[in-house]
Amino acid sequence: MGLRPRSLLALGSLTLAGTVALAGAAVAGSRTPPTKRSGTTSTSSTTTTSPGGSTTTTVPSGPIKLKKGGTVVVAVPSLPTQFNPSTPAGSNAATAMVTAQIWPSPFVVGPNNAELPSVELDSAELVGVKPETVVYTINKAAVWSDGVPISAADFIEQWHEELAVGAQLPANTPVAGYRDIASMKSSSKGKVVTVVFTKPYADWEALFSGLMPAHVVARYGWESAFAGADPAHLVSGGPYEVTAVVPGKEVVLGRNPHYWGQSPTLDRIVFLVVHGASKIIAGLQHGQIQVAALAPSRTLDEAIWGVNTLGDEVVQSPMQWQLDFNLNDPTLSSLVLRQALVEAISRTELAADSVDFENGNNPLSGNRLFTIGAPGSQGNAGGYPAVDDTLSAKVLALAGYRLGPDGLVHRSDGTALVLQLVGPTGSLLVRQVEQQLQAQFQDVGVTLQVKNVPAGELLSSTLPSGAYQLALAPYLLSPYPAENASFYESPVAPVASTPFEAKSSSSGVETATLLKPLAPGSGTEPSAVQAGTVTRDVTGYQDPAVSALFDQAEQQLNPLSMESLYNQADSQLWLDLPTLPLFQVPVELVKSNLLVNVHESSTLAGPLYNAQNWAIQLPPPPTTTTTTSTTTSTTLAKKG
Repeated sequence: MGLRPRSLLALGSLTLAGTVALAGAAVAGSRTPPTKRSGTTSTSSTTTTSPGGSTTTTVPSGPIKLKKGGTVVVAVPSLPTQFNPSTPAGSNAATAMVTAQIWPSPFVVGPNNAELPSVELDSAELVGVKPETVVYTINKAAVWSDGVPISAADFIEQWHEELAVGAQLPANTPVAGYRDIASMKSSSKGKVVTVVFTKPYADWEALFSGLMPAHVVARYGWESAFAGADPAHLVSGGPYEVTAVVPGKEVVLGRNPHYWGQSPTLDRIVFLVVHGASKIIAGLQHGQIQVAALAPSRTLDEAIWGVNTLGDEVVQSPMQWQLDFNLNDPTLSSLVLRQALVEAISRTELAADSVDFENGNNPLSGNRLFTIGAPGSQGNAGGYPAVDDTLSAKVLALAGYRLGPDGLVHRSDGTALVLQLVGPTGSLLVRQVEQQLQAQFQDVGVTLQVKNVPAGELLSSTLPSGAYQLALAPYLLSPYPAENASFYESPVAPVASTPFEAKSSSSGVETATLLKPLAPGSGTEPSAVQAGTVTRDVTGYQDPAVSALFDQAEQQLNPLSMESLYNQADSQLWLDLPTLPLFQVPVELVKSNLLVNVHESSTLAGPLYNAQNWAIQLPPPPTTTTTTSTTTSTTLAKKG
């Protein structure tokens, strides 16, 4: 799939070849810092001759120089309270950003969903397909910061624990992949792990991300060990380690002195809690903050234009907003009505008046399973190219509704069609979209009443319990489409879980045994509040034909065939309309111009995916201008 290594390919350590924006051109990188450039900066000269003499301007050129060391401050809205991302309390952006540099992963997802092999492994090979077999070869020097080797034991423990807590994690996590593992075997003194699957799992690269130290887990517990910043528990397997925590204020990452790979360039990365865009902008302007991700705005643009020490890039985040239809609602269960409503909606206008502004980012989403610009992404919304009020009125008539003399659409019993829309409070973006939807529905005679509730209430109870008709809701799209498919099958209430228990045989091969299924779910989303997104199928949609396409795609190891199957499923979703994808939310990454290799990724880790490659550029020497006349010679130094 695009840059994703899905063939029988050995993956070695790769150095950073360049940088990429989330919605721009991609160049891969790994946990190897950029080569430090040294030597004398070359120069170029331009001489202008006049009757009174000549002027020579010397401009420094050639390779830039990078400072060894330094501190970078990253502004964040909150800090993690749980440092294990594979727990309900740790399934959030704060944990992902802070732990991106301490918990190893076989692959790191960078911009545009590009998969980048990490240096923790010498290779990760798909060596067989019948059955699917993957071999991970761990670097012989790889150790945790307490000296314990990183080994097969960590992989096996991760498998056990992911199966145990899977029912409580967001559905768009690779729990299905762990369930598909038939056995795991350790060899070469624990430095080789052989994983055999019961059936093919196309997104196998998603597994074992955020690898945890098995010896710490065994002693203190999967969740309790990392529910706080105890240095004895937060042993690092990456370039940085947590060196200080001021609860509610900051987390400091320092170089891991026991890191067995190449040391990162920076000394420290500080995650500083700053509330409010105005305070973040002021911190950037005064050099107190070097990196921050903000919502694009005219105010932000003007602030950046006025400060030549700052740079920015606007990219699409993986957060997609959708309009959800409750298919269990007696009114919205009508497909014809849903089609009529969608014909009345101008998604272009919704985006233009909320997230697009004058930036021209084209954030409209035509796909539920792939982010914009990702490999495999294509627009499947061909049936709804633009708003069509006339067609909407005709479709409403087909659904049994009639336009009354008051200009409103009426049901067969004569009552006006009034629909309820719920969204989260405190969001300007949501308020703008709600107002536009009200106006667009009014154009076809449908009254839309809006109710806003706290985001936590919306995600944890309103949506999963089905206490709504229409809802505006955020969906975090994973780089792995199998995880996004879970939004559209197995409705959250009721739902039966099928946890597994891991067993070890005398041969040393780990196997999985099915436990007794849990009781049906109660219509809640366990991790939704922490994740800040929808994490389950909350619309009540379930189509056996679409689920069959998902199953085929999940097992399809040919990337082009896999992408085709997922797009077939998404095309059917456009016909069935359990949701209406609106747009992906742009994010503006602002940073100091002296920082290099800082770019957004398409995951919750944001720009921290390659923070080991961040470095501070030394200011270039000034431009020198020399003026020579027939009688005098002066040298003037000007700021370059």
